[in-house]
Amino acid sequence: MAQEGNVKVGIGIITYNGATRVASLLKSIVRCTSMDDVDVYVVDDGSKRRQQKLLRGVCEFYGVKVSLHSENLGISSAWNHCIARLHERGIYVLANDDVQVRTGWLDALTYFLARNKQVGMVGLHQRHQGTIRVPEACDPSMPYKRLSSSGYCFAFTGQTWGRIGKFDEGFLSFYEELDFGVRCLKAGLANYDIGPAVDHLWGQTFRENADDLLPKVKMGMSRKRFERKHGAIGALEALMRETGPKSLAWLGEDGEDKTGEVPTYWQWQCQLPSPEGDGLQVRRQEACPRSAD
Repeated sequence: MAQEGNVKVGIGIITYNGATRVASLLKSIVRCTSMDDVDVYVVDDGSKRRQQKLLRGVCEFYGVKVSLHSENLGISSAWNHCIARLHERGIYVLANDDVQVRTGWLDALTYFLARNKQVGMVGLHQRHQGTIRVPEACDPSMPYKRLSSSGYCFAFTGQTWGRIGKFDEGFLSFYEELDFGVRCLKAGLANYDIGPAVDHLWGQTFRENADDLLPKVKMGMSRKRFERKHGAIGALEALMRETGPKSLAWLGEDGEDKTGEVPTYWQWQCQLPSPEGDGLQVRRQEACPRSAD
């Protein structure tokens, strides 16, 4: 199923000082994925030399190609590098190093993209500390529409990539996936999250590397850049609600075909410094159930 319609899939993984996390992610991918017509590429975004040496060994063990940046260029640059190296894939899947996938993850993504038109990004729900995190009133077994898929694990077609263009490398970290999602919306393509959930350590890279990555500083810069491009996030509700098909097809929890209307939820995320002062983001989610019309 992972090669829905014999589509070639490229999986890009980006990391910073995360060789051990990449090893765990690759182990989960190999365990939970049919690797026929699937290529994986890892980009290290300027990690310390010892970490890059460890990462080379991890990637060699799993037979995965890796590129090493000599300096930290930012998330958007690393994603763009992944896609350039994967080159002309029917579907691209991008993942941070702090996730681990579960059975059916790639089937769900490729099925959703193959069966639905007017779709830009599709991400997977997250499981954090044993709990599937979805907005209140959302059914985790169903897709729901979002302003943008979350950046920890999401996919889109090669056709969408050609239409929307590269990730904006002015976003060093934070808001880069939101910018891409809004560009999809403006092109008439809606964004969704679906099941199954991936295990997500949430903020692990920034927690371990706050002094190097300066998340609070970059978050503020990115938010200003986003608002210069698109205006305030709250003003995008109408665009999100109006974009995309009313009826969708997806894989159910047991792999069965599902079709039907999916409720629209207006949801935005305010990214703020952690009250603990460690520079991590706090996501304040507001979800209001809306009809599909």
